[in-house]
Amino acid sequence: GGEEAEEDTEADGGDSTTTEGGDAQMPQIEADAVYVDPAGWRGVGETYECTGLCEPSEVDPSLNVTAMCRCKQGYGGVGQDCHLCGDNRYSTVDPFQPYSTRECRNCPPGTVTLPTERIHTSIRSCRCEAGRYEIAPSVCEV
Repeated sequence: GGEEAEEDTEADGGDSTTTEGGDAQMPQIEADAVYVDPAGWRGVGETYECTGLCEPSEVDPSLNVTAMCRCKQGYGGVGQDCHLCGDNRYSTVDPFQPYSTRECRNCPPGTVTLPTERIHTSIRSCRCEAGRYEIAPSVCEV
């Protein structure tokens, strides 16, 4: 009959439900949940930065350096365990993915980082190889 079947979805952590008709419902948010402040990132160490909570809260063991810290641009890793992105690699903070510096990304084909630059903080650090010219940001042709 008139009852709608619900099933957990695993793609988003299992917090939202989908009705029989395929309409997604908003994820359930716990009243006592705490969240890191997305605008609160401050440099702490040479290679990483940390943030605080949106609202003061009691200490929770799940709030550790992995959850509260991220690598600075130009570094890759988790929490405070950050390493410099090597030659022809970079990392940058994506405002929609606050932990986007976990992985260093490869420069696009036909581009390299300059040996005079130690820290590669964005795709703009990737320059055209010798004999190529830039036709768009970090896009090179012969």
